[in-house]
Amino acid sequence: MDLRQSFLEDIVAHPDDPAPRLIFADWLDEHGDSARAEFIRVQVRTPRNAAWHALLREHSAAWTTELAGVAHSALFRRGFIEGLVIKAEQMPTFIQELPTLCRTYPLRKLRLEMPTSDELQQAMDAFQQGLLRLDALDVYLRSETLPDPWFSTLRNDPCGERLTSLLIECESPQPEWFDALTLLDGPGALNGLNELGIGFHSGAWDHTNSDGALRIIQTPWMDQLLKLHIPFMPLSEEAATFLANDPLRDSLTHLDLGCTEIPLAGWQMLQRSRTITGLKWLGLFGAHIITGNTFTPIERLRDHEIGQQLVMTMGARADFTTSSTFPAWKGTVGVPEPA
Repeated sequence: MDLRQSFLEDIVAHPDDPAPRLIFADWLDEHGDSARAEFIRVQVRTPRNAAWHALLREHSAAWTTELAGVAHSALFRRGFIEGLVIKAEQMPTFIQELPTLCRTYPLRKLRLEMPTSDELQQAMDAFQQGLLRLDALDVYLRSETLPDPWFSTLRNDPCGERLTSLLIECESPQPEWFDALTLLDGPGALNGLNELGIGFHSGAWDHTNSDGALRIIQTPWMDQLLKLHIPFMPLSEEAATFLANDPLRDSLTHLDLGCTEIPLAGWQMLQRSRTITGLKWLGLFGAHIITGNTFTPIERLRDHEIGQQLVMTMGARADFTTSSTFPAWKGTVGVPEPA
């Protein structure tokens, strides 16, 4: 094994320790790569800095060349690639290269878009085996992807304890996914989460029975969540009242209610609650108010008095403009197209 690879494997083995990263930076300086060395030092010192942003803009193409055809974009943290976004067309190559990637990069975050069930299971196998040491997993599912076995494994295996963020998105999920969400109700390996997102798109939820959202927000360990994303999910008045009044939800810092449909009484309850007014960010893009006993949207929230009051109370923290289902990672750069 060459010395460079030895340094990288030490960094991978100790992802939270800055010392191996800084030692590698010294080695890079000695071997003529001062820009890379400086980038590592600056990004280790501060997560946001104009100097490292400039270095990344100038050198990102060279620093991500090995990922051409493997990933769509990469997230640099503390001087190294810690996150990857993988598109559907890159999934086969990504799975093939995964063992090498796990030895080369201290990967902590993955965004997998449209993996097949087999590809997703192979990624979870690497996670279960300890090759991947993820703390954040973001999966955009194919409509035909079912929760078993990968989701049950993730929830019940100790590997799930490593996750602090889990985001699951699907355009048209199968009915089995709604049953799988009940697994969140009881104790399990996912109890270490401080961010949870369920993004099942419009039409997926049965508007005559919106208990799905209530089951999620009533999860006993929800009191440790800081960020909750439930876009596209209709909230009944009961669910909105629970979210507004339960003191365990006061710990939330981010709440995504984008494209939700909530009865007027529910919005009135939320608008006055400490759960909402204490947030750092409230996602309201495409949110609607419904009335009567139907789930037919009658008015956009941003055009209603309640929406205007939220803006007056919260200012820019009440966000009607962010349209992505889940927030994008900061510090990502595109990967060059394969030659």
